[in-house]
Amino acid sequence: MRSSQGRRFRALIEDLSRDLGGFDQLSASDRSLVRHSACLLIEAEAMQGRIMRGEPSVDPDEIIRVSSETRRCLQGIKRRERIKDQSLQDYLARRRAL
Repeated sequence: MRSSQGRRFRALIEDLSRDLGGFDQLSASDRSLVRHSACLLIEAEAMQGRIMRGEPSVDPDEIIRVSSETRRCLQGIKRRERIKDQSLQDYLARRRAL
């Protein structure tokens, strides 16, 4: 991956993983979510670039769908992060409060 998109992909994976403790610390499913998020972000950035250059080839519905899917994917990663940071005592106390 020597292209600019390849470099951007690796940088995004590194940045997203760092927020979660590093790529090596992630489960296989979290790694997949990070890679998927990076791909979606690159696609959204490419679409935004085409819009900025005035190219008519960007379907507004498509960029909305890609952006929404990216957001959902990233939220899934963040949700898992919060669950991992929670201690058993915190979880049980929260359950008793309900």
